[in-house]
Amino acid sequence: MRLLPRLLLRRPLITVVVVFVLVGLAASIGGRVPGVLARHGGDPFIDAQSKVARTNDVIERASGASPNFALIALVDLDAAGADRVNGVVDALRQHPREVTGIQAPLDRQGRIDPTSPLLSKDGTRALVTARTPIGVEQVAAGVRVHRSIPPMEGVQWGGGSLVTQTINEQIERDLGRAESIALPVLLLVAIFVFRSLLGGVLPLLVGGGTMMLTFATLYGVDAWVTPVSNFALNLVIALALGLGVDYALLIVTRWREVRYDAGSAAGASRRTLRLVGPTIISSSLSVAAAMGALLAFPMLFLRSMAIGGVVCALLAGIMALVFVPAALALVGDRLDAGVPRRLRIEPGTVGGSRVWGSLARLVMRRPVLVAVATSVALLVIASPALHIKIGGVDATAVKPGTEIRNVDDALRTQFSGITVAGMRVAVRTSAQGEVAPQTMAAIADVAAASKIALPLQQPQPAGDGLAIVEVPVTGDPQRPAASRLLADLRDLDRGDIVGVTGETARIRDALHSLREHAPWAVLIAGLTTLIFVFLFTGSVLLPFKTVIMNALGACAAFGVLVFVFQEGRFEGLLGYSSPGTIESSQPILLAAVAFGLATDYGLILLGRIREERLKYGVSERDAIATGLVRTGRMVSSAALLLSIALGAFATSGVVFIKELGIGIVVAVVLDATVVRGLLVPSLMVLFGKWNWWAPAPLRRFHERFGLRD
Repeated sequence: MRLLPRLLLRRPLITVVVVFVLVGLAASIGGRVPGVLARHGGDPFIDAQSKVARTNDVIERASGASPNFALIALVDLDAAGADRVNGVVDALRQHPREVTGIQAPLDRQGRIDPTSPLLSKDGTRALVTARTPIGVEQVAAGVRVHRSIPPMEGVQWGGGSLVTQTINEQIERDLGRAESIALPVLLLVAIFVFRSLLGGVLPLLVGGGTMMLTFATLYGVDAWVTPVSNFALNLVIALALGLGVDYALLIVTRWREVRYDAGSAAGASRRTLRLVGPTIISSSLSVAAAMGALLAFPMLFLRSMAIGGVVCALLAGIMALVFVPAALALVGDRLDAGVPRRLRIEPGTVGGSRVWGSLARLVMRRPVLVAVATSVALLVIASPALHIKIGGVDATAVKPGTEIRNVDDALRTQFSGITVAGMRVAVRTSAQGEVAPQTMAAIADVAAASKIALPLQQPQPAGDGLAIVEVPVTGDPQRPAASRLLADLRDLDRGDIVGVTGETARIRDALHSLREHAPWAVLIAGLTTLIFVFLFTGSVLLPFKTVIMNALGACAAFGVLVFVFQEGRFEGLLGYSSPGTIESSQPILLAAVAFGLATDYGLILLGRIREERLKYGVSERDAIATGLVRTGRMVSSAALLLSIALGAFATSGVVFIKELGIGIVVAVVLDATVVRGLLVPSLMVLFGKWNWWAPAPLRRFHERFGLRD
């Protein structure tokens, strides 16, 4: 870490100018990213190799259309009922290139067919459905058709295209809200935390620069390497601001400590880089590794989050190490210009506080009590996660009262022929286009035995020797009875049954894929964390303790997520309607982000404790107490600023984005206070000198390859 300071600080002005130019170029590209990434079709939450995806592919090839409804019109039947339904059908038929397979509850004469499954149970409402042809991007086509149809009295629109478009538009609004609300609040709080106007601006420049550089990189990855979903952008904003603030706060704090002894601003920057450089490098790599573990999953949603997280973590570390020391070397003692002396954090001070000093004394006096009490408290907070119910992404992710949510709610409660929980069995037909009677009988028997299925509908031709047998199912598509029915249908020993699709199949297959790939993700995240923490500390024990502490904090965040969102608490305060489940990828994603950020905070504490031991030769207890006091305010301030950045997403109109934002805030706050402030130091006191033990071969390896100043 001696060559880097010399290279970057030889001409600090050139370094700063180059960074601004690169960020400006990135901003010119990155500004287009939200619209570009939103164009990807398909379901980003399912595995393309799952049974449901393969069945959908067969249906698409046979029918020439998407198996899912791109558009659904909910029509109120009053005196003009049949005319209104015919009007919707005629409007859809004006777009033969964008929609096909139009279905409506009409007979040959254009009158309402009272036996149609597209009529509601009480006969007061009807559904008109349409799909998109193969080769046409479903979301874009459905949205174009919907926008071209003038508003009709008594008609509300929903369907997959509009659900996806609504979520995409909401995400773009969330991004705008994050920039317009979170950034000004962050600036004010950062000025207070850094006790300096320039000091408060620096972390936002790092975060904003990281954000633009990451957006531009994602633009290139999406264009030339692999598709990236726009869902990753929310995470990028949070991570960029969070890590940018974190790293900038660490650098500015240490710069102030060494400013007088260094003799000059540039000298202080060089010494600061040597002191905190290994910490930031280890943290950046650890966060990137935790996010990279998500690449083990095949879903576009999680892979996009992985790519965004890896790029953002690496760029945040680079941006902080390159830009902040150079800027401090230029600004020098003007960092505190305009700040009243009584509010300044004077150079040479350590930035501790009475609160953290009292906390350190408590931990030193009662390490066993503190360790046991905090462990039990975290386990109690985590306990609701034992009852987690996993769900999928659909219209329930959108706020109630919107048109697409009204259509979805009606579909769930008012119709029996087509239901949200319904299953669609794809069956090969005879040369005459008929389904074998034995196959229909077998499907009917399984459906009847389930006690949750309604009478079967007549098979619907799907083209090219294929038919679809609708199995309407009442109630929640995720309840155990629906899962058993799905398994029984798939177990039917009939060679002409191609597969089963539908919401239950989609969710079950997503869960199966997550379970199948989760061990690899855990292995990647765990091993990389063990390696990076060992390279940083030279200890065998501390890496394992870091992994366990991170996992405990993540589990506590899961518990809060279930307690709030699954059980429907604080709906009015948080502005959401509980779907009664947690979206299937949220636990995985939250674990990765929480794990990475927890490692970040942990390395800051361990780095300061290690420095006190090695450079000042203090006792183990004194090193732990000093490390806690000198990093406590900094870590808690970083957690506060990250929580503000994520707080904007707590106001999102999309439930699973709200879940992610609040879940990460809870994980970060718990880790920065309970875990790093109480549990980790108390355990380190108990283990004493064994914290730093390593066998001789590993000690020699660390002396040669470890991350040191």
